[in-house]
Amino acid sequence: MVARNLIPLPFLLLIFLCLIFSPCLARSELRAGQTLFAPQYLETGRFTLVMQNDCNLVLYDGGAVWSSRTFGKGTNCRAAMQTDGNFVIYTGGRPVWASNTNFGFGNYVLVLQRDRNLVIYNGQSRAIWATGTNIFGAGVTVAPLKNASSTPVGVPVKKP
Repeated sequence: MVARNLIPLPFLLLIFLCLIFSPCLARSELRAGQTLFAPQYLETGRFTLVMQNDCNLVLYDGGAVWSSRTFGKGTNCRAAMQTDGNFVIYTGGRPVWASNTNFGFGNYVLVLQRDRNLVIYNGQSRAIWATGTNIFGAGVTVAPLKNASSTPVGVPVKKP
């Protein structure tokens, strides 16, 4: 008799459930050429970056800790990590907010880090922009070339 290596049923069930439910598919980065459409999000641990239906891009840690302050500035908005390094929120074809990090074509990536900081890295893994929302001692702290406003959010936000 030949012994077979069968995959246990509970393991197969776990894989199946992970393929169906989004927490298993949650991502924490947006690469050059990728876009977040409302109400999509990036997530790492308890931190969530949401492209909301009201056109506001909001970073949550229980409550809102950073916002693009684009509430009500458009409809069907999307946040795009462009191949020139610029992270832009569009309504239709019109930009309503940008990181102003267009440094030319490259392999840029927007990362929601474990320390709660939202950072754009260039192809050489150098931080070129960040929200400055990192929690010290929770992970790597970066010194970006450009820093976004990290003042308290002064616009209405709602969690999806």
